[in-house]
Parts: sequence; C-alpha cells; structure tokens
Amino acid sequence: MCTYQVVQEGVQLNLEEHFKPLNIGRVMLAKKGQKIYGVVIEAQVERSALRKLSTLADDLGIVVRYIQFSMEELNKPALTAIAFLDFSDAKVSVEEALKLVKSQSFVIDAKPIKPNRNGIIYDNYFSRWLLPKTREL
Repeated sequence: MCTYQVVQEGVQLNLEEHFKPLNIGRVMLAKKGQKIYGVVIEAQVERSALRKLSTLADDLGIVVRYIQFSMEELNKPALTAIAFLDFSDAKVSVEEALKLVKSQSFVIDAKPIKPNRNGIIYDNYFSRWLLPKTREL
C-alpha cells in the first residue's frame, strides 16, 4: 500500500469525526405548502438589533430558517443580512412584515427575495444566477 493510500484511508475513517460542514449556501428547498421568502436587510450596527428582529418575527408567527450577516466594514456605517423566512403560519403578508422591519430605527432598507421556482428559493440579490425556465437534458 502506498503512502497516499494510507493517508487517504485514514482521512476517510476520520472524516465524520473531524468534518462537520457548515452549510453557508444561499439556496433553500421548501416542502410543498411552505411559504419561504428571502429578505435582504441593510442596517446600522446597534445593540439588540438581532433580538428586536427575532422578537418581531416571533410575534408575527414567522420562522427564521436561515440568516447570514456581512462583516462590518471600516468605512461603512451599515452591514447587510440575508434571511430565509417561513411565512407558512405567519399572521401577516411578506409586504406587511417588511413594512414593520423598515419601521425599526436601525434598519436602512429591507427588500424581498421571492421564490423563483416551485419549492426553490435562492439568493438572487447578492449573487445573480441565471437559470433556464425549463430543465433540459
């Protein structure tokens, strides 16, 4: 057995023990009937901002399925975030929720990302992906 084969075999044996991937992709598949929407938020960095948005979502019956923030940059007073939200049991529409988000003092802007296909939503705000309307083999 060659050295690289021993290393490869050892890596494969320990892969599950040492490799716990963090899914930071911005593509989400929804179950049939789920109302998943994306939201892009530009906001000032402020104490308790995440808690305030989380409480608002909870009060409105919205489940946060995914959220990611940009790092704060030196010459920019704001950061951006993307979230995929489940409106299946929400008490309000996406538009009404965005209006409430925009009313927060630290929020500069908030925009929706609508599902692009049945059961598929992806970040087409920060990363413009062009997908064909039909799948061709």
